[in-house]
Amino acid sequence: MARHSTSAVRPSTSRQPSTPPPPPTPPSPALFSPTPILHDPYETDIEDLTTAALEKTDAFFREFKLFVLQNRVLETGVGVIVGQAFQDFVRSFVNDVMVPPLTLVTGHRLINIFFVLRRGKTGRRPKTIEEAATDGAVTVNLGRFIHQTLNFFTVGMAVYWFLRGLRWYFRLRVQLPDTKKCPFCLQDVALLASRCCFCTSMLSESHAPPTE
Repeated sequence: MARHSTSAVRPSTSRQPSTPPPPPTPPSPALFSPTPILHDPYETDIEDLTTAALEKTDAFFREFKLFVLQNRVLETGVGVIVGQAFQDFVRSFVNDVMVPPLTLVTGHRLINIFFVLRRGKTGRRPKTIEEAATDGAVTVNLGRFIHQTLNFFTVGMAVYWFLRGLRWYFRLRVQLPDTKKCPFCLQDVALLASRCCFCTSMLSESHAPPTE
């Protein structure tokens, strides 16, 4: 009799080829549909307002620049500053140069020359104008009037001599004429012109009008 083999039949150990996974299912177009981007109307309004504000600011500064340059504001400001400095100079000249000799003549400060019309509360005669004002006295401040008169005449004389010096300076300058008379129509034309712009006549010597 044939001997049966006691060894069990072993399964084959060879690996079967793996089945590839199925491809992923594409997402539903309804879930990932592109949403239209909506612009915020408030953001647009802010940009427009900012642009308009910048344009108005630029226009304002341009108009201010034209105002300063065309109306001679800078020259006026310089004139005011120079005038203030000149006023301080005149005030110092009067107070420090002209008033001290008058103080020697009168015996006291020029500003303290006053007449008492009515005494104040204390009934005493004030010695200075400050005491009279504190006491409530009624006074005629003759010294202060003289002081202001000196200031006025000093400023007037200084301005007069300054303007006179300017006139003398401009008179000394030799100013060559820049125009000439047309011998035909007697209008003023440029000095180097060869033809009159009014009557279109030639201005050379050969075309001069005949003399009677």
